[in-house]
Amino acid sequence: MVKENRKFSSWLTCAMTLLVFVTSLTNSSWVSAKTGAGGVKKAKICVYDLAGSHGPVFNYMKAYQIEALAWGSEIELKAYTEEKIAAEDFKAGQCDGVVLTGLRSRAFNKFTGTVNAFGALPTVEHLRYIMKAVSNPKLAKRLKNGDFEIAGMLPVGGVYLFVNDRKINTPAEFAGKKIATMDYDEAQMALASQIGASPISVDITNFAGKFNNGSVDICGAPAEGYNLLELYKGLTPNGGILRVPVLQLSAQLVLHSERFPEGYGQKSREYFYSLFDQRIEQIAKVKNDIDKKWWVDIAPETVQEYNEMTRRSRVELMKAGVYDANMLKLMKRVRCRIEPTLSECSDRIEG
Repeated sequence: MVKENRKFSSWLTCAMTLLVFVTSLTNSSWVSAKTGAGGVKKAKICVYDLAGSHGPVFNYMKAYQIEALAWGSEIELKAYTEEKIAAEDFKAGQCDGVVLTGLRSRAFNKFTGTVNAFGALPTVEHLRYIMKAVSNPKLAKRLKNGDFEIAGMLPVGGVYLFVNDRKINTPAEFAGKKIATMDYDEAQMALASQIGASPISVDITNFAGKFNNGSVDICGAPAEGYNLLELYKGLTPNGGILRVPVLQLSAQLVLHSERFPEGYGQKSREYFYSLFDQRIEQIAKVKNDIDKKWWVDIAPETVQEYNEMTRRSRVELMKAGVYDANMLKLMKRVRCRIEPTLSECSDRIEG
């Protein structure tokens, strides 16, 4: 009996040793799928770019891969031409990070999502101040929302109104016209209502087609959309591009922060800001290549009318919880720093 107990004890010891070994091996394999050589973490970033893997944003992210190695992360990139799907995959945990336009990234961080507010940043110089501020460690806390962290912003360029009749160049002329509005963006719907236009629900995949075939009279797009989306088809023969941008669009990198090394987000934001001038030069070249016949100059009094209209819209959207009050206040400070004589600089409506 004693002999049999000893045999059983010996068998049990061997079995437990084998179990520990297998468990250790399994855990080691799991770690290697998440961690590369030298403790470098592996991560997947999904990138929305209208041109997919051949687009400008994706190309910047390929250079970003190299930089990220020095910060302790080995990045795999996946290109998307449909922004909604990229966002959904990120939410579902299939991506550790995602690059989206600021219009859609607002769902993850209202502070940086408000950078794209209508009329808030009239020029590239205004945008420079804001992107520099976002890269400052002092604002790091505002760039986190639970597990989500904004790890960088890249200019996409001013968004201009493309109209199929160049006479549609004042707020009064917008009344009754069909305007393409992204179905997920409350701000666009609110502004369309304010100017009396008829909003036509679109998404990023079909708004250009609707403009080009005449289903809508007005759509907004950055300069890069002119050739990429063939918007010149919708401009022909009597259309135009209103020269004053309605907003400054950005691409924003959103991370599941716990999947990246400590301090990664700050290094990433500083890197993105270092690309600002290079990216702005690229956008300017694309804009300059657009046939000059399409541009429609706006009278100064009309620009002022636009400014008042978009300001009212921002305030209403702030009260509705769509825009972030702190970012609106920061952008107002930038406008007043660049142009101190603005009438808004003497009031506190936006802070």
